[in-house]
Amino acid sequence: MFCNGFFMQIPELTYNDHTLFHLLRHFYWINQSATNCLLNRGYKKKQIDLNLALPGSKFHPDFATDIKSLMNRINLKNSSDRFLQNNYFHYVFEFDE
Repeated sequence: MFCNGFFMQIPELTYNDHTLFHLLRHFYWINQSATNCLLNRGYKKKQIDLNLALPGSKFHPDFATDIKSLMNRINLKNSSDRFLQNNYFHYVFEFDE
C-alpha cells in the first residue's frame, strides 16, 4: 500500500523510491506494510530504522503517523503555494490544527 500511489492523488506530484524513502525521516514510525514494501524494493531494515531516527522536523503523531495518513490530510486541502527547489516541487499546505 505504501508504494502503490498515495501520492498519485495529487496529479502534479511524482515520486520514486528514493523520494518515499526520504519522507521516512519526517515520521516517528511506519506500519509493517510500508516496511515490507521498502524491504521488497531493496532497502535494508537497518537503513529504514536509521532514516526514521534522523533528527529533524517530524509530523506530530496527532496530525500524521505515516504516509497514508499524511496524504489523507493533504487531500483535504489545496496547496497554498508551490515552488521548485533542487529539481523537486515543494508544496505548502496550511492547517489550522
